[in-house]
Amino acid sequence: MGAEIVQAINNMNFNPMISHSMKVTSFHAGGSSTNIIPGKATFTIDMRAQSNELMEEMTKRLENTASLLSEYHNISIKLTLDAAMKAAVVSDEARSIIEGAIRESLGEKALKPMITTTGGDDFHYYTIKRPELKASMLAIGCNLQPGLHHPNMRFNLEMIPVAVKILLKTIEKTLTKNG
Repeated sequence: MGAEIVQAINNMNFNPMISHSMKVTSFHAGGSSTNIIPGKATFTIDMRAQSNELMEEMTKRLENTASLLSEYHNISIKLTLDAAMKAAVVSDEARSIIEGAIRESLGEKALKPMITTTGGDDFHYYTIKRPELKASMLAIGCNLQPGLHHPNMRFNLEMIPVAVKILLKTIEKTLTKNG
């Protein structure tokens, strides 16, 4: 049954024009004996989406799939939400301030076009809970290898002072604008 749930998740399709990710990152069933059919399984699903609307669609599809499989196989499937990621709601005003801070701190060549990402973080709840707040995202080229969240992830630590410089300039520009 656990394998069927994983397969159902892997077979879900969503709008390919909106960046997203839905994957089983942990699966536990059985025990130390190899000849026992497990009576239960636990698993973790990591879901992220470029938009909160797509995240809601993904969550509903997962819930519907679990409900259908539960009914079909006459078993109990319990979904619990331990953490929900929200997509970044980027304010044009906040983005403009950060872009200005990058230009002033590092020069025009340092400013790169905004990228689309599935990046989710609890930080994005601020703009959901308090819509009057303005937010943006800042990415610093730090030669991240071999990839974000990889157990051997490493990056160029010399980029930390660069990021601090940009953030300080962003704060200064924000306070000047709103002062």
